[in-house]
Amino acid sequence: MCKLEKEKYIFTKTILLMLIGGFLYMNIHFVTIAAERDSCGSKLTWSLSGATLTISGSGNMENFQDETLAPWYDSAENIRTVILPDGLTSIGDLAFYGCTNLTSIQIPNSVTTIGEYAFAECTSLLQVDLGSELQTIESGAFYQCESLSAVSLPASLTNIGSKAFYRCNGLSSITIPETVTFMGSETFAYCEGLVRATVNAPIKKLPDWTFYGCSSLSDVSLASSITTVGEYAFQDCENLNGIYTQSGSDDTAYEIEQSISRDEDSNVNGFVGSYDMPESSFVAKDDGLVYTETKVTQKENVTITTKTETDYSYGNGAKNIIIEAAVNDSASWNEVLEATEEVINGGNSSSIMLEIQLTGDTVEALELAKFAGRFVTLRIITSNGVIWQIDMSEMSEEYFTGTYHLGTVLEKDEDKKNKIASDTVYHLNFAGKVNFNVTVGIKLDSSHKLATLYEKKGSSYEIINTMMMDHEDYAWFSLAGVDKNADYFIGMDVEKISTENAVIPETMYEQYDIDEDSTLMDSDGVRYRITGRSSRWGITLGQFMSYVVVAMLAIVLIVAVVMITMNILKRSREKYERMAEEDALREKEEEEALRMEIMKELLGEKKN
Repeated sequence: MCKLEKEKYIFTKTILLMLIGGFLYMNIHFVTIAAERDSCGSKLTWSLSGATLTISGSGNMENFQDETLAPWYDSAENIRTVILPDGLTSIGDLAFYGCTNLTSIQIPNSVTTIGEYAFAECTSLLQVDLGSELQTIESGAFYQCESLSAVSLPASLTNIGSKAFYRCNGLSSITIPETVTFMGSETFAYCEGLVRATVNAPIKKLPDWTFYGCSSLSDVSLASSITTVGEYAFQDCENLNGIYTQSGSDDTAYEIEQSISRDEDSNVNGFVGSYDMPESSFVAKDDGLVYTETKVTQKENVTITTKTETDYSYGNGAKNIIIEAAVNDSASWNEVLEATEEVINGGNSSSIMLEIQLTGDTVEALELAKFAGRFVTLRIITSNGVIWQIDMSEMSEEYFTGTYHLGTVLEKDEDKKNKIASDTVYHLNFAGKVNFNVTVGIKLDSSHKLATLYEKKGSSYEIINTMMMDHEDYAWFSLAGVDKNADYFIGMDVEKISTENAVIPETMYEQYDIDEDSTLMDSDGVRYRITGRSSRWGITLGQFMSYVVVAMLAIVLIVAVVMITMNILKRSREKYERMAEEDALREKEEEEALRMEIMKELLGEKKN
């Protein structure tokens, strides 16, 4: 090989090697980027489909920071469902921070640690299943989860960080298990709905600020090991009735009382007792127009909260009762039934609302049948926050059969925007069939006012009803049942549909200056707004007036047809009567002529 050819060969080989090297580098680089983008732990990946975030794999989740939040944070407000895998061992710091539409979370039994502020400001979070092996809840883990209404701390728990349940206003009762050996400060500070608390943790001192600002707190039971109370632990607990030491010792009760009084800024009311906390705790509040009594009762299988609101806004003192409970078995359903019957037998209530929080999405017909025929409105809240409301006074036991699957899937559908003429469209599917009248409450996008429910039939989309969203961003669709095989769509602020086309929730009547008496009522006593679209008729006021006009025209047409028919019949009758008279006259004339002929013939025979 000559020198020139050799140089060309070396140059070509060098270029090829550089290209191959660059190609390999770019591939490795892109694979690394992809891995980083989809990774949330050394053995964990994530994917987001619609409103569902799925974590896959095993091991510890990465701890995120203010500067580098979770990779799905930009979509946090759209996430409604989080699926966590078996084998996950920890939930990272700030993992689901700001997921404001997340309504429930089921944490696998394999998880031992929930990181700092992992679910902070998940303001719609209603229920949490913490699993059976959880050991540590880090600081601020459920910070400002203001909708969280029930939480059961597992017997495996050993550590609770400071501010773990700070400003969880929905909590009415809490029990800290005896396995907990460490509690941080401010654990339940500003939980303004907390009425009853039991601290079984074998610690010596109740941490500083533990129940600070719990303005509804009535009764607290402390473990026998607790002999002193930290600074401001009960500060601003203005409705505190009693603190009970489980030691049964008057000396311990005195020590606790002294530790509180030594706090110069303490304004704690109530007493410290050395006996068991009562089964029920009470608190009353009066804001001038509404007087509220809250009773929290610890049953064997369930905690029941009964709120009695007496509204003096219109001077009549209407009394409304709300019974709340989280149930998970037939025994707890039975205890709720007993509490409900006690309220019904007590009388003196304008309405009774029973709010049941399910731990899953299924309910047995047998449980629903227990309340059939009773004058209560039953609200069933599923794990994804959908509310099923049933007027039990209209129901009988035979209406309920089998098992009801109340789960729903709600996802945005970009393809239907033009079909439905809306910039935001949701595809709604029901997990099971419901064959009775029900109102379904679905939490939707807070940036919109109106929600229109459609059912796809063939190539067309039929409007079922249009609802004004309430103050909590729920749209309440009244239905005569649902079909799991049907495709439902929800259009937000659909073009050419305004508030005049919508049913306005009762909670917003005053805002829209609506008179409760301006309603239509069907034969079953179901009320419909004249100004809105009905739950079953599906008509607006304009449509109603159009139908009235059409009906009147139809009546006029029918009357005209009847009159014309009657006139024709009259004329026909008169014609036949004339013809009969003419026939009779003709027959008479013919008889007369025949008689004359006969007489002539007789006379002629006589002459002859």
